[in-house]
Amino acid sequence: MTILAVAGCSVSGPSLVPSATKVAFGRVAVGASTSQLLTLTNMGNVNVRIARVSASGKGFSVSGGSKVVLAPSQAVTVSVGFNPDIAGKAHGSLSVTSDALGDSLVQIALSGNGDATSKHTVALKWQASPQAIGYFIYRGSKGSGALSKLNVALDGSTSFIDSAVVGGETYEYAVTSVNSSNIESMASNRTTVTIPKP
Repeated sequence: MTILAVAGCSVSGPSLVPSATKVAFGRVAVGASTSQLLTLTNMGNVNVRIARVSASGKGFSVSGGSKVVLAPSQAVTVSVGFNPDIAGKAHGSLSVTSDALGDSLVQIALSGNGDATSKHTVALKWQASPQAIGYFIYRGSKGSGALSKLNVALDGSTSFIDSAVVGGETYEYAVTSVNSSNIESMASNRTTVTIPKP
């Protein structure tokens, strides 16, 4: 009897991997808007072409990422938004259509909760950094550890008003500066703000 050993080889190609499989916005005041950033990375060894990035579900939106070609290890960042116009839970999905092998359609679950009980805002103010051309503002729920960027584009002012806050919640804020070489500084000390209950 002759035994033949056959060695298999896998065919590599474009592989698109999102930085998260779901995006949860939590409670957001009705009429306010908030956003989170999501990264799509080509983990394959050839280029991947992203044809379209779209969001479905009431109140959800997305900007960036469509009609992009990513080289191996290259990534693109998209901004996912939530702007509830009615109270209650909302569910949707982010769809990414590409020529990636095995999964040409990547879908990411979206969720949020429109809250009509709070009309509060948080006004932030900080001292200007001499080398700064703009600032990024970050916010997170107290105790969660992670902060999410609130503004996609650099903000050139030294103040910011956050209207996407909910009564009874406690938030933490931090600010970073960006210089003319596009280098982002370390985050400032965190500031904690508790929103009054409705």
